[in-house]
Amino acid sequence: MKKFARCVLILILVVIISGVGGYFYEDNTITPMYESVAQLYVVPGTQSEASIRAKDGGLNKDFMIIFSSNVVIEAAQRIAGTTEDISQYLTVSSPADSNIVELKIVNPDQNTAKTYVDAVAQTAVKTTTIIPVESMQILSEGTSSGVSFKQHLYRNTIFIAGAAGVVCIFIEIIVCLILCAFKKKRIAVMMNMNMKQDMEDMYILAMNL
Repeated sequence: MKKFARCVLILILVVIISGVGGYFYEDNTITPMYESVAQLYVVPGTQSEASIRAKDGGLNKDFMIIFSSNVVIEAAQRIAGTTEDISQYLTVSSPADSNIVELKIVNPDQNTAKTYVDAVAQTAVKTTTIIPVESMQILSEGTSSGVSFKQHLYRNTIFIAGAAGVVCIFIEIIVCLILCAFKKKRIAVMMNMNMKQDMEDMYILAMNL
């Protein structure tokens, strides 16, 4: 029981130390990111209401696919004056029970994030010829809070701590197997030595008789 408790204690210490170390490592290596969010308001047509509606009451995935397509992205690149692939920073979503489409850009630079999301928004509202809706308007332009965050910091920290825990368990199992194997061999050797000593004692006793 003591050996099991010792193994568990070692495992806990390894996970805690690797988690703390992993957090500080990731915090120092991950590039700070900024996000900018713009909102579009969609007015569905009387005949297209059902076709554009998702099960949760929001707007379906057609908006996400089209707003991330080359048609929209290439036009947004021209507005933003860049050749960078804006789609790699873009996330499109629609809140439940709403006619709102949210465009979010995550980028290492706050001004760039806002420029990109505004460019996508200006292009997206012109896609009424592709999406069967009555109209789309920009409800709010890209936000610019100036507050950065470290993307995937906690996820990476948990991954590092978990990986260290798995390695620790593997090492503990290997060590236990080795100790058990050598312990059994040692017992067998001691038994042979004891048997040999007993035979020698019996021989000496017989000679004395």
